[in-house]
Amino acid sequence: MNMKKILIIIASLLLVTGTLFAATPVDSGTLNVYGLIGTGEVSFTVTGVTYDRVDLRNIAAVQPTGAGVQIGSWSMVAANQVAGTGYTVTYTYGPLVSGTNEIPFVILEINETPDPDVIEEQVTTATTALTMISGTNNPTRKIAFKLTSAGVTAAAGAPAANNYKSVVTIALSAD
Repeated sequence: MNMKKILIIIASLLLVTGTLFAATPVDSGTLNVYGLIGTGEVSFTVTGVTYDRVDLRNIAAVQPTGAGVQIGSWSMVAANQVAGTGYTVTYTYGPLVSGTNEIPFVILEINETPDPDVIEEQVTTATTALTMISGTNNPTRKIAFKLTSAGVTAAAGAPAANNYKSVVTIALSAD
């Protein structure tokens, strides 16, 4: 064989052999990979608006065919939600009361997200179901009230008073 060929073969063998030995680790170690998906924190805020006492007999907005008088709103922020997670908003309230006189009314829940607004009447202990999409959700609603037909009749026969009052409780629960 030619000396040149022998040198090339020896050089090639040394390179291959050196590469094989170089790939053998001298030592090794491990690393851990840690992850977290948050617990899906939820906050719910009910906020009242400032308004004057409403004339229950003479203000068109508070009559059964009126748009209602806004009394507040609620907002929810739900982070790290799994699609399909459900929550329920419950409205609990009684009639407007002054002494022994009671005037029935209904709560209006106004969702301004779609166009046009979606307005739903929420009678006492009525609920609104909310279904989350993946990620962060931020539903909000304005809250208004107006008299029922029975409320108009009761207001027509009720004595004058400036202290008719009702308390509306709006609660959020997880399904």
